[in-house]
Amino acid sequence: MGKVRKTSYIEIRKRKRIVQEKPTLGQKALIIFKREVQQASFQQIADECGLSVYGVIGICQKKEEIRFALANGANPNRKTTKVNLQFPQIDEQCLKFLKMAREKRIPKMWLASTMM
Repeated sequence: MGKVRKTSYIEIRKRKRIVQEKPTLGQKALIIFKREVQQASFQQIADECGLSVYGVIGICQKKEEIRFALANGANPNRKTTKVNLQFPQIDEQCLKFLKMAREKRIPKMWLASTMM
């Protein structure tokens, strides 16, 4: 009789690991469309797109962020929702103000009332 080789748990996990490519913003928008308009289940979408069910759920939870990115000129072939803003100087000044407020420990409620 031959020798029986024992496989470790780590070797088994390595064999089962599947690398999934991250979907682009355009593909994410299509997933959201399938979920909302076509009312497909998470499992159906995951099978069609080659993603995990949790990946599809995560995309659907971030639908507003994805829509905002696409509406503000993000490239649909891009994989992240990073958006180049139209007014970077205003953004920079707002960030400086918020950092200063944090350093001085100004309550958030007061900040919200002054910005309106």
